[in-house]
Amino acid sequence: MQVTAGELWPSRLMPVRPLRPWLEASGAHNPGGILDLFTTMESPHQVELCTTVEPPHHGGNLFTTVETSSPGGRSSPTVKPTNRRKKTFLHNGRMRFWLVALLLVGCAMPQKPAGPTPVPEPPEVQLLPGRGVVISGHGTSQTDPITPQYDGGLNVGIDVVSLSHDGHSTFVVSAINENQQAEPLASAVGAYQGQRPLVVAGPVAFQVTADGNWRLTIQPIAQGGTPNFKGSGDAVSGYFTPPASGSWQISDEAQSQFYVYAHCLGGSVLVAQADGPTQSTNQVDFPRGPCFWEVRADGDWSLAPAP
Repeated sequence: MQVTAGELWPSRLMPVRPLRPWLEASGAHNPGGILDLFTTMESPHQVELCTTVEPPHHGGNLFTTVETSSPGGRSSPTVKPTNRRKKTFLHNGRMRFWLVALLLVGCAMPQKPAGPTPVPEPPEVQLLPGRGVVISGHGTSQTDPITPQYDGGLNVGIDVVSLSHDGHSTFVVSAINENQQAEPLASAVGAYQGQRPLVVAGPVAFQVTADGNWRLTIQPIAQGGTPNFKGSGDAVSGYFTPPASGSWQISDEAQSQFYVYAHCLGGSVLVAQADGPTQSTNQVDFPRGPCFWEVRADGDWSLAPAP
């Protein structure tokens, strides 16, 4: 029997299973456990040989099978190389290496190609009736610059941005003006809900880093606020007429830093600052109004004039 290079490195895909009887019929021994490898690979599913491996060029057949006589007068097949080397092809260490490499590396089942990389959806921008804009999205994204309008949409002046996020990782939001200057609005980990003031003087874009659904609502600060103010987390009050200077009772249950600002037409003052929970009575001198409160906290808090 004569075996050619084309039969060992087939030019088309050939199942592994038919190679076992071929090896046994060739009279070859089991060098390097090759037949054991075939045994472990046999299954109801066919494993295919790769067609990209090219055989070394020998200029002809790799080996032939000849009949030899044994001492008992019985003949048995023996594989000999056509180039008259003493060792058969399968006993040649270098050739065995290529065959085993072909079986172990080149003959794996074809892998399912990876799907296309998902393209993030751009955030959705909606105009609110009257004044205001709602921006919603998922994951990290950035809006195009939004230009304020005098008859609707984004308001020129001091707005309040209400933010929410339902993810589990970093949530960072910045407002970027037309000069590419960024104003941080929120920086949290996990779910978040809060408010921040924003001065709008021209086109502004919003850059969001998130892993969940998020929503930004930008509206003018409401009128008709009161000096007494309480809530939870970051918050912005409506405009109120400032009372006379006096003592204020300030309490918070924040686990981290706590800030209270009074922003007024005549200027801004830092009313309270603390690390962690606090109960204090502070003297507050309001500038010329109207005014609004800005509170930065991660727990419940309250602001009220002292009795």
